[in-house]
Amino acid sequence: MILITGTVAVAPKDREAMLALGRTQVANSRAEEGNVSYGFYEDMLQPGMCVFVERWRDQAAVNTHFAKPYSGAFVTQVRAIALNAPAIELYEVAGVRTIVPGG
Repeated sequence: MILITGTVAVAPKDREAMLALGRTQVANSRAEEGNVSYGFYEDMLQPGMCVFVERWRDQAAVNTHFAKPYSGAFVTQVRAIALNAPAIELYEVAGVRTIVPGG
């Protein structure tokens, strides 16, 4: 499995635009073959700090995702309103286990 995280900050005046971009990107991405999950969140202690967490079946699914026209358009639109360069990290996950808190 591939895990991708991304963060980007936007000014208060661009927050609603970022939320709209994020909603569209999440819907498009979740519909893709090979997507395990795709989330978009705002940091509760830093308004305007947006966090993406994506899980993909494999690298081939990621490559297909990045080749989609809407993915490129999303990156371009986000960069236009971002306060910083988006930080994106890709992790190759060898295994996953579920943890039960207190269990």
